[in-house]
Amino acid sequence: MAACKHIRTHLDGFKPQEVASLNAGLESFSVIHVTKRGQSLGTDPILFPNNNNNAGNRLQPTYDFLTSEGPATPPPRAPSAPPISALRTAVVKIDQSNEIIRGDLNSVRALEKAAVEEQARRADALESDKRFLYEKQKELGDKLAQTKETTAAEKQDLERQEQVGEREEDLRRISEEAETKTKALIQTNQELEEEVGLKNRTIDDLRGKLEGVDAEVQDLQEALLRTLKVLQKQLSEQAKNRRQAAELKALRDEKRSLELGKLKVLDELREELSGAQVQISKEGLEFHSPESLARALVEERVEKAALLERAGRANPELHEKENVIQELEGEESSSKDAKARQRMERQKALALKEAQFLQALYNQGGFDEQKAQRIQELEGMLEAYKAEIEELKATVAAFQGTETAGSKKRPLEVNGNDERLGELMRRNRQLQDDIMHLQQKETVLNKEIEALQFRLTSMEGTSTRILQLKDNPTAREQAVKVSELKALKEENAALLAQLEGREGELRMVPRATLENVRAEVKAMEKLVAEKEKRMARLKEIWTAKSLEFREAVFSLLGYKIDFLPSGRVRVTHMFGNDSQSIEFDGDKGTMKVAGGPDSLFHKEIRNQCAFWMARQSIP
Repeated sequence: MAACKHIRTHLDGFKPQEVASLNAGLESFSVIHVTKRGQSLGTDPILFPNNNNNAGNRLQPTYDFLTSEGPATPPPRAPSAPPISALRTAVVKIDQSNEIIRGDLNSVRALEKAAVEEQARRADALESDKRFLYEKQKELGDKLAQTKETTAAEKQDLERQEQVGEREEDLRRISEEAETKTKALIQTNQELEEEVGLKNRTIDDLRGKLEGVDAEVQDLQEALLRTLKVLQKQLSEQAKNRRQAAELKALRDEKRSLELGKLKVLDELREELSGAQVQISKEGLEFHSPESLARALVEERVEKAALLERAGRANPELHEKENVIQELEGEESSSKDAKARQRMERQKALALKEAQFLQALYNQGGFDEQKAQRIQELEGMLEAYKAEIEELKATVAAFQGTETAGSKKRPLEVNGNDERLGELMRRNRQLQDDIMHLQQKETVLNKEIEALQFRLTSMEGTSTRILQLKDNPTAREQAVKVSELKALKEENAALLAQLEGREGELRMVPRATLENVRAEVKAMEKLVAEKEKRMARLKEIWTAKSLEFREAVFSLLGYKIDFLPSGRVRVTHMFGNDSQSIEFDGDKGTMKVAGGPDSLFHKEIRNQCAFWMARQSIP
C-alpha cells in the first residue's frame, strides 16, 4: 500500500489518460510481499488480484495498465519478473519527471518569492513616500494658514495705521483751517468799517437799479402782451390767407360771411356797450371798497381796449381780402381769355388738317368703291365727333352762364361746402372771443397780483398778525441768524473800540472774536465727530455686506473675491492658490492673470479670455 501511494505521488508527469488508467489498476490490485519458509522471495513487489474469494486457487484474468494491453492468459507464477521491471522503469521515469517538476516548481517558487519581495519593497517605498508627502502637505498647510493669519493681522495693522494717519491729517488740516479763519476774521474785522459804508452805497445803488428793473419788467410785460397779440393776429391772418388761396368762390363767400360777421360784431359791440352803460347806470357808485372800484375800472379799461382792437382788426382784413379777390378775378379773366384763344387755335389747326386731308384724297382720283365707302365712314365719324364737341362746348357755356347768373341774382346762397366753411368761421370767431376774454381775465388778475404784492410790501407789522408754531424750522433758522448777527455786532463793537483806543493801546484779539472762533471750532469738531461716526458706521456696514457677498459668491460659485484699492477685484478659485487668480479692473475694463502670459494657469484659461475679449464683455 505504501508503494501504491508512492506511485500515485509520482504520476504528475504523465498524461491524464495514463494517470486515470494507472489509478484504476492500483485500485483493483494490492501489493504484497510473498515469503516462503521464513525467507523473502525478493524485494520486488508482486501484483495479485484483490479478491477475497480464493477457492480452488484459480487465477483471474489480468489487465496490464502500463502497456494498455487487453486480458491474456495468466502466465505461471514463476516467470513474473517482466511486469515488475516494467513497473520499476515506470517508477524511475516517474522519479525523473518528478525531479524535473520539483526543479521547475522550486524555480517558480523562487521567482514568485522574489516577485513578492520586490512588490513588498515597492509597497514599503510607496507607503514611505505617501507618509512623507502627507507630512509635507500638512506642514505646508500649517505654514499657509499661519502666513494668512500673519498677513491678515499685518493688513489690519496697516489699515489701522492708515486710519490713524488720516485722522491726524484731518485734525491738522482742521487746525490749520481754524488758524487761517482766525487770521482772516481778524483781517476782515479791520475792513468791516469800510465795507459797511461800501455796502450802504451798494444798497442805495441796488435800490435805484431795482426800481429801474421793475419799470423795465413792466415794460417788457406790456411789450410781451403786445407781441403775443401781434403774433396771434399774424397767425390768424396766415391761416385765413391759406384758406383764401384755395378757390375764388370760397373767398367770395368768406367775404360775404365777413361782412355779415362784421355787422354782427358791431351789433354785439353796440349791445355790449349799451348793456355796460345800462349796468353802470344801474350800479352807479355801488362799490363796497376801493379794491372793487379799482378792479371794475381795470376790467372796463381792458374790455374797452379789446373791443377797440377787435373793431380795428376787421377793416384791414377786409381791405386785404378785397385786394386778393380783385387780383384773383383778374387772373381768372386772363386765364379764360387764354383758354379761349387756345381753343380757337386748336379748332383752326384741325380744320386746316381736315382740308389738307380731303384735298389729298380728291387729288388722288381713281379710287375704288371700297375706299369711297371707308372715306364716307370716316367722314361720318368726324361729323359725330364734331357734334359731340359742340354739345360739350354748349354745356360748358351754359354751366358758366348759370354760375355767373346765380352769383349775381343770389349772392347769399351757399352750398354744403360754404355751410361748412361758415360754421368753421363762426367757430373761429367764437374761439377768438374766448381767447380775448381769457386775456382780459389774465390782465385783470395780473393787475390784482401787482396790487397785492404792493400791499404785502407796504404792510405794517402792527396791523397784521401771523400765527405760527412756537418751535418751527423758520423760527429756528431765524434764531440762528439773530444769534450770529448779535455775535457779529458785538465783535464789530469790540473791534471798533479797539481801533478807537478805548481798551488800551495793546494790540489784542477781542473776547467776542475769540469766543466766535471757539464756537466755530466746537461746531467744526462736532461736525467732524459726526462725519467720523457716520464713516465708521458706513465702514462697518460695508465690511459686513462685503463679507456676506463674498460668502454668498464663495458658496454659490466657488470663487473667493478680494476687493483691492482703485476699484480692482481679485477672483481666486476655492481649489486654487494665489498664483491661480484673475484680477479685474472695472474702471478700465481690463483683466490680468496671475503669473503672466507664460504661466500654466494662463494657458488653461486662454480660450476663455479670448472669448471674453472678442465679445468685449470682460467681467
